[in-house]
Amino acid sequence: MEPRQDPCLKERHTFSDFLYWTLMLAVPLVAAAVAMFRTSLVWFAAYLIVGAGLLLVIMRVFCTHCPHYTTGDKALRCMLLWGVPKVFRERPEALTWWEKALTLAAGAVLLLLPVPGLLAQPALMVIYILSLGVFLLSVRRYECVRCPYLSCPSNRVPPEEPSNVAS
Repeated sequence: MEPRQDPCLKERHTFSDFLYWTLMLAVPLVAAAVAMFRTSLVWFAAYLIVGAGLLLVIMRVFCTHCPHYTTGDKALRCMLLWGVPKVFRERPEALTWWEKALTLAAGAVLLLLPVPGLLAQPALMVIYILSLGVFLLSVRRYECVRCPYLSCPSNRVPPEEPSNVAS
């Protein structure tokens, strides 16, 4: 699917976008990591390994279709992955239903993976839930409404309105 040439769409991210979203995501990630570390070093190591693996799956299945990935550059310039080398082939076509399902499932596992450790640390659980909620709602409110990745399940860009043609 070809991205629309719309002045409202965010065609490029800046390094300050990356810093902003990474710092916002750092709060729930650090809360989860601290809870996992305090609960079990083995669980913490598993969290890091499984998390890294799932991020690679998401990058391969989801990110390779994104207009921010298919720029022709050697490294990503994304709001969450800045400077990461593109290790997978660019795939500019739209996501299939199974790619959307796999991405949503991998994302859910990433979000739910720290829950056992967080249950043992109620204060960190509250921080995790609240900060993750703020992060997800902020992305949805400020990025999804102007994202050129039109086949993304979270995209909220209004559809193009047909032009008024005089008959």
